[in-house]
Amino acid sequence: MIIAGLITAMYTYSPREESTSVSVAKVSEEWSVSANLSKGDFIWVHTTQGLDWPVGLFEVDEDFPGFAVLYVGVNITDPRGNLTLFLIKYGKVAGAGDQEVIQPLSILDINLTINEGGLNATPMYRPSTNSYWYVGGITQFSGIYTFTIVHVWPSREYAPSTIDIRKYIVVTEGPSYYLISVGITVTAAGAVLTWFSLKKKPKAKFSKRKS
Repeated sequence: MIIAGLITAMYTYSPREESTSVSVAKVSEEWSVSANLSKGDFIWVHTTQGLDWPVGLFEVDEDFPGFAVLYVGVNITDPRGNLTLFLIKYGKVAGAGDQEVIQPLSILDINLTINEGGLNATPMYRPSTNSYWYVGGITQFSGIYTFTIVHVWPSREYAPSTIDIRKYIVVTEGPSYYLISVGITVTAAGAVLTWFSLKKKPKAKFSKRKS
C-alpha cells in the first residue's frame, strides 16, 4: 500500500504534455478562408462536404475500382503567393443508387500535386500508401495563408459546409491534486498497517512432550 500510494502521488504530481488542436480560422458555405499564421505552425485543413457532393455525376478512377469518385483540390497560397495543392479523392460505392438517407462520401486518397515551398507536408505523409493522412503541414513563412477549395470535378454547386483551419499545439496538464490526496491517504494507511504489524509480535506456542 505504501508503494502504491507513493507511485500514485508522484505520478499525478508530475505535469504532462499532450497534443491537441485549436481552430484558427473557420467559415461555413464558403470556398475560401484565410488565416494569419507564424512560421513553424503545424496546421491541417478540416473540410466537411457540400450539400450536393454525395449526389450527381462522378468519375471512374482506375486506382479505385468499384467506386464512384469526386475530385476535390485544396489550394494553399502562402504569403509570397506561391501554391501548395492537395488533391482529395472522395468516393462512394458505384451503383449504390439513390438512398433515402444520403451518406457522406468517404476519403479514398489524399495526395500532393504541387508544392512551391510554402508548406512542409512531410509530417502528413504515409509511405506505406504513398499518400497523406490529412491536408496540411508545417508553415515555412509568417503571414496570411489562404485556403481555397478548387478543381471540384465533376462540378458541384454547393461550397463545402465548413473549412476549418486547425493548428496543433502542445498543452501542459498540471497535477491532479485529488489523486495526490488519494496517494497520500493510501501511503498513510499502509504506514499505519505496517506499524501495527510490527508492534504485534506473535506468541510462541509450546506443546507438551509426551513421555
